[in-house]
Amino acid sequence: MPFVRERSFCALHALIRKWKPVPERLTILTDMVNADIAGLIESLNHLWRFREMAAGCINQSNLIFPDLESNWERDFSAVLEDLGKHCKEIGLDTTKNAALWARFKIESDGLSYVTMFHHAEAVYSALVIEATDRAFFSIKPDKAKYYSRLDDSKRKPLWGEKVETSFPSAAAEIVGASNCFALEEWTACVFHCMRILEASLVALAKKFSVPYNRAEWNTIIEGIEKAVRAIDPAFGSDWKDQQKFYGEAARHLMFIKNSWRNHVMHVRDEYDEGKALSILQHTRELTTHLSEKLSEKP
Repeated sequence: MPFVRERSFCALHALIRKWKPVPERLTILTDMVNADIAGLIESLNHLWRFREMAAGCINQSNLIFPDLESNWERDFSAVLEDLGKHCKEIGLDTTKNAALWARFKIESDGLSYVTMFHHAEAVYSALVIEATDRAFFSIKPDKAKYYSRLDDSKRKPLWGEKVETSFPSAAAEIVGASNCFALEEWTACVFHCMRILEASLVALAKKFSVPYNRAEWNTIIEGIEKAVRAIDPAFGSDWKDQQKFYGEAARHLMFIKNSWRNHVMHVRDEYDEGKALSILQHTRELTTHLSEKLSEKP
C-alpha cells in the first residue's frame, strides 16, 4: 500500500480506491467501503499532523519545550484509538498493536512533544512496514462483475439460486472460475469449469446408480449412456423426454471431456480470454439446464 507522507487525504483516498489486496483474499470496493478505508487514511493523516506539530514544537524551542496543549493528549489518544480500530477491521494487526501500545504508554507515562513525535513515528512506521507485506491487484472494470467472495453474506449466486441449490458442491468452483476470469487467469478458469461440470456428472451417475468413485469420466459417461438407453415406459409417461434430456446431457459431457477436460488436465492446450469466456458461458448454460431436472440431493 503506497502510503506517502506528503500525500493529502484526498490523494491517498483516490489512490487506494483503485486497488484490491491479495493473496489473503481479494477485496472489492464495497468491502473497502464497509471497512472504512477512508477512515483509516483520515486517521493516518491526523496521526501525521500530530507528528509534524510535535516536531515543529521541538525544533523551535531550542530544547526548552513549551507546555503541551491541554487537549493534545486527549485528541492524540483518540486518533490512535480510531487508527487501531480501522487497522483491526482490515487485518493490520501489527499496526493495531502498535497503536494500542502507544495509548497504553500515554496513559501510564503521560505525553510530551518528544514522546508524541516518537509514538506517531513508531505507529506510522509499523503501518508502512506491514503494508509492504500486502500485494495488490487491479481488476479491470469489465471483469469486476465476475468477482465475488463465497464468504460474503450478501453474495448473490452468480449463476442463480437454482444452480447452487441443485449442485451445492459446485458453488465454490463457480466462484473460483469467475474470479479466475476476473483476474485473467484463463487456464485456471477453465480448470474450475471442469470441476463445476464434475458435480453435474456425479449427480447424473448417482441418478442412474453408475459407479463414479475413482472412475474416469469416460467410464462414468459410458455407464450413464447405457443406463439412459435402458429407460422405458416403466420410468413414467414422460420416459421419452427423460431419455432425450439425460442422453443429451451425457453426450454433451462426453464432448466436453474430449474437447476441453483432457486438454486442460494434461497441458495440451493454451487458453486466451476468448476461449475461457466461451467455456465459462457454456458451462453456465449446461449447468443451468441440468439443474432443471438434476440435483446432487437424493
